[in-house]
Amino acid sequence: MAAFVASRFQGSDGSGGWPCRGEVILRLPASEVSEYVRDGVVAELGPDRCRLVLGAWSWPALAAAGRFDADVEVVGPAELRDAFARLARRFARAAAGEPGGARG
Repeated sequence: MAAFVASRFQGSDGSGGWPCRGEVILRLPASEVSEYVRDGVVAELGPDRCRLVLGAWSWPALAAAGRFDADVEVVGPAELRDAFARLARRFARAAAGEPGGARG
């Protein structure tokens, strides 16, 4: 079922892949990340760092894929960096108990 749902979004822009693709560096060993990544590429950068290239149907969904409990460095593109910033503001409002709109 998950493969069916994922296939509905992959290639919806005609490219044959995800409409949004981004790259981050995580402060985690590749072995810890790779077991949770099905449709991405994990490359070891050292004993406690790895590169993750992943796709999603939107930039916020891709940023939310940074679900690992680790420091994250956004390599790119700029749309992914912007999505992380929007989610950070949204999460900060939620943590402070402030009401917030659905977007922004």
